[in-house]
Amino acid sequence: MLPFSSTFSKTDDAIKLGATDVVSTSDPESLRKWKDELDVVICSASGDELPWGLYTSLLAPEGKLVLVGLVTKPMSLATSSLISKEI
Repeated sequence: MLPFSSTFSKTDDAIKLGATDVVSTSDPESLRKWKDELDVVICSASGDELPWGLYTSLLAPEGKLVLVGLVTKPMSLATSSLISKEI
């Protein structure tokens, strides 16, 4: 399990729940470490301004982006990133 958060403030709790690491979406180094590495990203966040391009950049080729949160506005995502990785 690899939880995403905007900061590292929840790291201790995540480790206690079985996480091996935590990705901070506001830390470029944290994101670079996982680029093209994840087989599945499950997004449980709700909101209309989520960083979809960021999430797909972390997916490995043929990876899966699973949305379980509530998005009330159209998503903005470059389809080229989906096509090039066969997502």
